[in-house]
Amino acid sequence: MRTMAFQIALLAMLLFGAIDISRGLAAPMMQSDWNITYWQLGIAFSANSFGYVVSSFASGMILHRVGLRRAIVTGALLSAAGLLGLAWRHEFALVVLGFLVYGVGSGVLEIGINGVVPALAGDTPSTSLFNLLHGLYGAGAFGFPVVAVWLMGRLHGWRPLYALLAMGLLCVWLLGTLTKHPVLRRTATDAVERAPDGAAPRARRAGSLYRSPLLYVLLVAITAYVMAEAAVCGWLPTYLVHARNVSLDSSSLCLSGFYLTFTAGRLTAPLWVQRAGRYRALLFSVCLALVAFCCALWVGWPIPLFIAAGAGFAIVFPTIAAVASDMFRAEAGVVIGVLYTAAGFGSMMLNALIGWLSSRFGIGVGFSTTALFLCVVLACTWLAQKVAPPHREAAAPMVS
Repeated sequence: MRTMAFQIALLAMLLFGAIDISRGLAAPMMQSDWNITYWQLGIAFSANSFGYVVSSFASGMILHRVGLRRAIVTGALLSAAGLLGLAWRHEFALVVLGFLVYGVGSGVLEIGINGVVPALAGDTPSTSLFNLLHGLYGAGAFGFPVVAVWLMGRLHGWRPLYALLAMGLLCVWLLGTLTKHPVLRRTATDAVERAPDGAAPRARRAGSLYRSPLLYVLLVAITAYVMAEAAVCGWLPTYLVHARNVSLDSSSLCLSGFYLTFTAGRLTAPLWVQRAGRYRALLFSVCLALVAFCCALWVGWPIPLFIAAGAGFAIVFPTIAAVASDMFRAEAGVVIGVLYTAAGFGSMMLNALIGWLSSRFGIGVGFSTTALFLCVVLACTWLAQKVAPPHREAAAPMVS
């Protein structure tokens, strides 16, 4: 019974990876198809992020009322509608609307599927489940670029590809509608109330949610991280094609390689992250990503270093999410919503920023800001380690 709910979440996260990576690969074609500038392309992508911000914030606040099932089926249906709108329309205003609708749907859906993790985990640390769930995002992002390029070639464009991805989201909607799973009737916060005595009081003793400095440090960290990952996911192929004269096929292979190491890092995280300590693991990973990325910007053939950077990116997002949901267990549903709202806000700012910088100074300058975001993540991780109650890290056993 529990497995089915988690499998729906895994399928949805796999599709998220495929969709996000397809947007980056299709970006040069979209720009040519719509005859728009980098700035306009950034605005279109930012509309997606804006919809995500609004819906994830609202979903986090009302999840305890509507339940996980309604969040998942509503989000899947809206996301599919947005992709189908993009596949069928050519007018720029309607394209922006399509991205907006997809962003709203994906925000609701992602809050729902991430809420499954604390609902299943109960009083046990959720690091392993979060890394497994987000590992499927990496699997979709790793496995799909080559497939996407092949499909776009066979189907003569990116629009049929988006229609196929919409069909996948409709499968998530159908499974969510038909599955009679008890976990899908409750929320992450409900799981705390059903957990053994002492689980919720520990979180409450940590202080009020919005008075905790740790929450705000984690919010800044996850915002900066998402800006860095969104830059790679959405703009790496465009950077390689236009700034480094790499072919689209080689760019797609580079993106696949990045998400290969990214996925491997997430799927192997349960073997070492908890044992090393979550903050130490974060510091090591962000340093690896920063060094590899900065070197890739300067060497003549950057593809191997961009691929290596994926291993550093791997554990950051799910580990931050796990730290926050474990620390504030009594408010898990709200915390997930706030974190994903910050993530969406970061993505929205990133796309507009890179679009503007690239139009004004070139794609090389716009894309290189990723290194700055990684520096912010590094600083926030160090600060979070200083302000976090030490017993929470030490008390968290390995979960296999």
